Amino acid sequence: MQNNNLLKTAYLKDPFLRSSSPPVISRIGLDLHTSDLLDPNDYLWLKSLIWSEHKERRELFKSAAEEVNQHPLKLIEGDGVSLLSNISKEMPESLAVG
Repeated sequence: MQNNNLLKTAYLKDPFLRSSSPPVISRIGLDLHTSDLLDPNDYLWLKSLIWSEHKERRELFKSAAEEVNQHPLKLIEGDGVSLLSNISKEMPESLAVG
């Protein structure tokens, strides 16, 4: 019975939220198989995965692709779980990895 009360108390607390987001210094994508929206073939492949009747999703995809064009990110192909610790070591300690 005591464990249930402890669990309920943990869920009743408000989460810690920052008053503002930390600045984005670097954008890196890790995936087993990366898809680069700057590559026309990858762009068309990803776009083809959205059903034609999903117009809103196509618009969101187009907006996301435009954002990536304006703010490119580094893509690293491989196992993100094993790569993340080495990549985070390359970042200055003052930065948050999210």
